[in-house]
Amino acid sequence: MNETESIKRTPLHFGITLIISISICLFNFAFIIDQFSRWSDHIRGLQNGLFHTIFHSIGWCIYFLPWSLLIYGIYKWRKLQKYRTHWIVSPSILPLIFVLWSLFTNPPTPHKRFKSLTKVDLPQDLKNLNHHFSGGGIADYFDTYYFETSPEKIDKLILQLQVTLDEHYEGKLSHSIVPVLKGSPNYKEWSDAMQYKNNEGTWFYSLITNNNKTQVYVVVGCI
Repeated sequence: MNETESIKRTPLHFGITLIISISICLFNFAFIIDQFSRWSDHIRGLQNGLFHTIFHSIGWCIYFLPWSLLIYGIYKWRKLQKYRTHWIVSPSILPLIFVLWSLFTNPPTPHKRFKSLTKVDLPQDLKNLNHHFSGGGIADYFDTYYFETSPEKIDKLILQLQVTLDEHYEGKLSHSIVPVLKGSPNYKEWSDAMQYKNNEGTWFYSLITNNNKTQVYVVVGCI
C-alpha cells in the first residue's frame, strides 16, 4: 500500500464513522427533545431523555445499522459518493420530524395531556388551573392537576374516572400520594377533605376535593 492509497482510504473510514455517529445522535435527539418539552421540570426531562439514549441506541443498532451498512456497502461496491450521507442519515431524521410534528399537533398542555392519558376531558370552565407533568419512556407517568370548578363538574369527573371514595383517608397526611403543587392551596388544610381512588390495572387515579366540591387535586399515573 503506497502513501497515496492510505491518504484516500483514511477519510473514507472516518467519514462513515462520523455519518453513523450523526445518525445515532439524531435518532436519540428526537426523544430528548420530546421529554425536555413534556416534563414540567425540563432539567429532569432532559435527564430522562439522555438516560434513554442507552436503550434507543440499541434500537438504532437493530433497526438502522443494517440499513446504514447496506448503503455503505452498495456505495463502496459501486464506487459512489454522492448522496451517501443523505441515504444513511435520512431514516434517523424521521423520528425527529415525527416528534416535532407531535409537539405541534399535540402540545403538552394540561387539557391535551389529561385527555391523552385518561380519555376524559377536563372541565372547560375551570379556574386557577395548575399542573406538574413527569414521566415518559420507561419512567412512570405521574401528573398532578389542581383546579377549581363547580360541584357538578367534579361529580362528573369522579364518575368518568371511575374513582371511588376512600373512606379511610380522613385527612391523614400519610395516606395520600397526591403532592401539593406550588402556588396552589394545600389540601391538607381543607376541613373534611375527601379522597377518591382507582388503582385497578396499570394506571391509577387519585382525586382529592374539599367538602364543597369546588376545589380539586387529581393525580394520573402508571405503575
